[in-house]
Amino acid sequence: MKELNKDLRLNVVVGEHGRAFKLLKPITFKARIDGEIVDINIPKGFVTDFASTPKSLWWFFGPIGIHIIPATIHDYIYTSKLYSKKVADKLFYDAMKDYGVGSLKAWSVYKAVAMAGDENYGTPEPKFY
Repeated sequence: MKELNKDLRLNVVVGEHGRAFKLLKPITFKARIDGEIVDINIPKGFVTDFASTPKSLWWFFGPIGIHIIPATIHDYIYTSKLYSKKVADKLFYDAMKDYGVGSLKAWSVYKAVAMAGDENYGTPEPKFY
C-alpha cells in the first residue's frame, strides 16, 4: 500500500568502506500490517545503503533502482526493530511490488532476505558499497 511523497532528497555519505545515503527530509510510508494501516515514519538523517546486495548479484538486483524507497523502508525497520524481521521482509516484498518491481524479482529478493537477512536485523550501521 503505497502513499509516499516521492520527493526523496539524499546526501551521499562516504565511509572507509564505500558510500551510503542520508535522508535530507523525513519520509512517511503507509503500510498494512496485520490488517491495520500504519504510518512508518523514517526520520531526516537516517542513513541507508538501499539494497544490501552482494556485487556479484548486481546484474539481477543492484543497490539502486526503482526499489530504493522499499529498500530504505526495509533498512529502517531492520535498524530500528520497529517490527519483526518477518514483518519487515514481507513489507519489503509488498512495497517492491507497489513500486513496480516485477513479481518474480520481488519474490526472489524477498526469499533471499527472508533466508539470509538474519545477520543484518538490528544492525545500526548500513553496509557501504
